[in-house]
Amino acid sequence: MSENGNMPDTLEFPCDPESLPTSTEVPLGTLILEGIDLKSGRTKENTTGERKLTGELKVGNKVMVTASFKVVEPEEYAGLIYFHRFVIGTDHDPGAELDPKKHPNTSAWSSRNARDMMGMLTKHMGLACKTMAEFVAAFRGSKVGATVKKGRASENFPAQNEVKEWWKPGTKQVKVQEANADLNAVLGRSATIPNHPAYSNND
Repeated sequence: MSENGNMPDTLEFPCDPESLPTSTEVPLGTLILEGIDLKSGRTKENTTGERKLTGELKVGNKVMVTASFKVVEPEEYAGLIYFHRFVIGTDHDPGAELDPKKHPNTSAWSSRNARDMMGMLTKHMGLACKTMAEFVAAFRGSKVGATVKKGRASENFPAQNEVKEWWKPGTKQVKVQEANADLNAVLGRSATIPNHPAYSNND
């Protein structure tokens, strides 16, 4: 027994240790996700005077919404956690305060990220709400289809698996792609669902 008297001194593996998952990324392919929570916040302020490649000063402190999900389908990946960050604020409207009807070209709510988030919530999750608080409550437990692809690598972070498309559950077949499916295609082998998941939380 261990010092606390509750656990054995040694831990026994339930299977071959080499078969246990070692990654925390959601798999590539089409999945069904269930909403856990929506939280609003801000990106970091630009306190160092950092500039874009164009030479313009980077705008920080932009409104951002972080959506957290858990995988529900396919079953072998159920429970994996995934975070998706929607940076709503833009250079012209960092606080997302401009009405898009009055400012169609400068409102943050006309940006691609805002449209992507609102499309996910209303079109693909089917949520009809009037306030952010209502969306948060309705989001929890609601399901959405997600197509996961490899994202772009940045200067500070390697490429990660991330959702590139949202869709209404039932409109696409749920199917994951083997991690080395591209290599298999070259070799003429068929891609299959791996026995042990490659996980993701995108944080």
